[in-house]
Amino acid sequence: MNLEEAIKATELSEETVYCEIDPETREISVPETYRIIGVESDEDVERVWFKCPKIVGDNIDLSTLFIYVNFENASGEKDRYYCDDMSVDGDFITFSWLISRKCAKSKGTVRFIVCAKKSQEDDVTNEWNTTVAEAEVLEGLEPDESFEETQPDIINQILEEIDKIKDMGGVSGTSSFYINEYGHLIQVIDD
Repeated sequence: MNLEEAIKATELSEETVYCEIDPETREISVPETYRIIGVESDEDVERVWFKCPKIVGDNIDLSTLFIYVNFENASGEKDRYYCDDMSVDGDFITFSWLISRKCAKSKGTVRFIVCAKKSQEDDVTNEWNTTVAEAEVLEGLEPDESFEETQPDIINQILEEIDKIKDMGGVSGTSSFYINEYGHLIQVIDD
């Protein structure tokens, strides 16, 4: 098998998994693949795919509407994602939701729906929604954004290396360092 054949075989084996939407019950069936949609503070690294019949309700063609995923993150903050990749696949539409940092802000349950809208000026002429589905964001670890008394590990490592150099018989003109009130590493040259 050459490289080209291997790539083609990989593409065939990586079939897209979809959250399927039932147009009658309006429920989103979330497959195991999407039960976990990320880890705290992820940004634009996970994508959830959806598949829905193109025609719903009173003969409404979803391919003519704007598709959004409305979500509530684990902190209770709400937002929406515009699905700009909607495409028609026979009698179905497919689209995806790229998980943002706001969505993955906190560990816990993310609640979401699919919302299809058609508007003219300020008036909504058609709007079709699903019921709420859920997925999880797992616990991660992010450093605090504010600079505190304890420096980030990398600064501590740099300072330790500088101290080792000085202890090995530093010479005149050796630099010393300190961190100012703004968190900047400042060099002081001793004569």
